[in-house]
Amino acid sequence: LYYCFLCFLLQLAPKLGRVKRTSIRTKVLYNIVVKDPPMIKSKFSNEFRDFVKQCLTKDPLKRPTAIDLLEHPFMKDA
Repeated sequence: LYYCFLCFLLQLAPKLGRVKRTSIRTKVLYNIVVKDPPMIKSKFSNEFRDFVKQCLTKDPLKRPTAIDLLEHPFMKDA
């Protein structure tokens, strides 16, 4: 669930105000399934980028659990 939510936010944020909402929803859902997860810009910390990367792992068997993510350095330092 958090994987889809993060993909939705990352896809939606730059497009707000430029396209109709229904069009954005359709594009976001399509991109979540078909495309690779979005990349985080290097202006963010390594810990944050790694945290988001782990959250966006598509394969649920490889994706860390919520408990694992709470132990991530980004969360520990928050």
